[in-house]
Amino acid sequence: MIRSWERESKPPPLILEDAERWINKFKSLHCSKLPLEKHPQQTFKWSPPPVGKFKMNVDVAIPRSSDCFGVGIIIRDHPGGVIVAMAKRFPVSPTAFLAECAVFREA
Repeated sequence: MIRSWERESKPPPLILEDAERWINKFKSLHCSKLPLEKHPQQTFKWSPPPVGKFKMNVDVAIPRSSDCFGVGIIIRDHPGGVIVAMAKRFPVSPTAFLAECAVFREA
């Protein structure tokens, strides 16, 4: 038996049930149930740069219901080895154009 702050003795399974109930109640009140957008799946094949050159790939992620966005950058050599990679979160809600500008500024 485990004593709670209410000075009751409860067996561990009942404590677990109480915790699950509280978590479910919290989630129902605080976790939004926004529908996810489905985009058609696109497949891209990476092509290496010429020998002696580097290739930079960038991406931006802007969550619809968030006040932030993220960028990712990776630079590879001609065999495909990673030279440098980074990801960064920005605490602002930009337009797609400004987010794309930010990723190139970071690069």
